[in-house]
Parts: sequence; structure tokens; C-alpha cells
Amino acid sequence: MALTLSSSLSQQIAAVHSADRLVWLIELVRTASVTNYYALSTEDIVYNGRTYTKIAGEIADISQEEGTMTELRLALSNVSRSIQGFIEAGEVLNRKTTLRLVSTQFLQNTTHELTIALYVSDAMATEQAVALTLSFWDLAGQPFPKNRFSRDRCQFVFKDAATCQYSGAVTTCDKSYASSSGCLGRDNQANYGAFIHILTGPATTTIP
Repeated sequence: MALTLSSSLSQQIAAVHSADRLVWLIELVRTASVTNYYALSTEDIVYNGRTYTKIAGEIADISQEEGTMTELRLALSNVSRSIQGFIEAGEVLNRKTTLRLVSTQFLQNTTHELTIALYVSDAMATEQAVALTLSFWDLAGQPFPKNRFSRDRCQFVFKDAATCQYSGAVTTCDKSYASSSGCLGRDNQANYGAFIHILTGPATTTIP
């Protein structure tokens, strides 16, 4: 799925709100229960009753094919290392990110906004910035069935309170059961999110 964008869209919005400042708001989903809210602004923005925390960044690049947007690249400051930490913890990737272009004159009115919902398909970090590639959900490229049974890799998001439940100081996990970098090393085998009793070789069934 792609969103058709007029080449004059930004100019049209600016013409309607010529006296206003346009601000991009970002809703970055980390886990099923946690979403972070940011504003590409020099100050926090309260929009529709919710506070979006200021962050330095930009919409770095928009890819188009035959007049339709296929993906965009979002660059955000990495000074605090917080977003980099989310990525290293197994969050953010393949999760929904919503971008809202709003006018500072209509912060209590959601009818005056441009909304784009995408998914984080790639992420990389440097000391200065985190670069996120945002794409439309590619149904044809998704694994089927979505939920699979595995013995070797935990399916839970690391440190998710409802599933993994690890709350220690370690910030990464290799998703394994018996390694020092996985559940064993964090004394968290009871919450391993895979099926260690699945057989690794061919099963033999004896019929009397």
C-alpha cells in the first residue's frame, strides 16, 4: 500500500496556515503497551491533550515511485542514546510509527492534520543520530503463519513487563535459553518465550 502525495502538498498546507508554524509529531511504538511521543521542535508540544517531547531531527528523505510514496527516512538525535537503547533491546523494528503534521494554531483540533502511518523496516545509529527507515507494511513479504513454534529463539520483547519480565541492569539479550547472553545469564529461564521441548531430530512413533 502506498500513499499518493501531491507535489504541492506542503505549499497548500502552508497557504492555509500562513501565519502558523507546522510541526511534525512522531508516535513511536516500542512494544505492545509502550509508545513514545516526540515533536520535531525546539519545545515540547501539547497536541489533543497529549505532550510530545521535543527532539532534534528531520524527515531526511522520501522515496517515491510513479508519484506515490514508498518509504521515508527519519533522522533523530542520538545524544541521549535512549532510542538507540530501544533498538538494541529488540523494540521499535517492525512496529508502527505514526507521523502527524500539525499547525501550532490548531493544537486542540485533530481535523487540521496530515497523518501518515508507517512501520520501521530498518534502523541504524551513530554517535550523533538514529536513522529510521519507515515503510508501508509489505503483506507479501511477511512470514506466514505469523506465529511459529521455535525451540531456539525467544519470541518475547526483551524486558517487556507482561512477557519477558526481566528487570535487571543488562540492556541486551541474544534470545537464547542456555547461553550467558540469554535467559540463563539473566536467571530468567522461567520466562523463556520459546518451546525448548520441541524435538531437534526426527520423531519415532511406535504403533503396537
